[in-house]
Amino acid sequence: MHMKKIISISLLLFIFIGSQAQKLKFNQNGNFKIVQFTDLHFLYSTQENVLNNLNKVLDIEQPDLVIITGDLMSEPNYAEGFDVLIQPIVERQINWCVVFGNHDHELDLTRSEINELISKYPYNVNGKNPTGVYGDTNYLLEVKESHTNKTGALIYCMDSNTYSEYDHIEGYGWFDHTQIDWYVRTSEKFKKKKLLPALSFFHIPLPEFHDAKTINDDGILGEKEETVCTGKINSGLFSAFLRQKDVMGIFVGHDHLNDYIASYYGIALAYCRYSGSTNMYGLKMNGARVIELKEGERVFDTWIRLRSGDRINEYHFQSKCK
Repeated sequence: MHMKKIISISLLLFIFIGSQAQKLKFNQNGNFKIVQFTDLHFLYSTQENVLNNLNKVLDIEQPDLVIITGDLMSEPNYAEGFDVLIQPIVERQINWCVVFGNHDHELDLTRSEINELISKYPYNVNGKNPTGVYGDTNYLLEVKESHTNKTGALIYCMDSNTYSEYDHIEGYGWFDHTQIDWYVRTSEKFKKKKLLPALSFFHIPLPEFHDAKTINDDGILGEKEETVCTGKINSGLFSAFLRQKDVMGIFVGHDHLNDYIASYYGIALAYCRYSGSTNMYGLKMNGARVIELKEGERVFDTWIRLRSGDRINEYHFQSKCK
């Protein structure tokens, strides 16, 4: 089915005045704040809970970047629903991007059509550095230093794919070797000059999240209330992160009732708080995860911000890799 080019009046106004994404940059205080939303599963029938969550979190946190880690829509007409969903971010003129979840292609648009749709919106930074790996669904964001145009931090946004492509292997998919090769090549390019602090965002957790609750450096913070739902094949992305030493934290969604963070062999493994409607899945109040990078340091602070406004599960991470 061809994508319906449905553009709201507000979007048209933004386009006509030439609205553009701003350069990602540490602020004058040396901080860069990210808000992660995940598993919004937007439906008109439950939109109040979802939009209230976005509005509340964004008003409190005022982030430099919003990253949505998959499963955005459950409304059958993806384009119409997405236009409503994205307005709280666009209206605040916040840079934002999306990585895909396993359900995003199951409605009326393909992944490439969704990519085309979201790229039309103001302040979107998806795929501005296309990889050639699965189109533009794996991409790198560079955060510039506060007083120079030098890169101060990296954000790897990756496509954790959908379901197994093999008839004899059930369940979810896993990272392809071409994606891991792309990450290593990209990491090596920057490491020739300097080991930069980096984060990675995607939807489906890695198999290592199974062990993070029991085998970790300094305990676990948050709740694990459902099984870690990951692919059955470990294709080695975590070991690549370990080897390259730049990625300090991995941030995922997918498992709606998990919101924990743990340091696993020196890399933080973190779930976002489920951001969709509390009427749709479980009894938890929805919210988001907030991550704040510090310029020139291999550290970050993170916490959960709930729709109520409460801030919980504050966690400070300091990398051991230098």
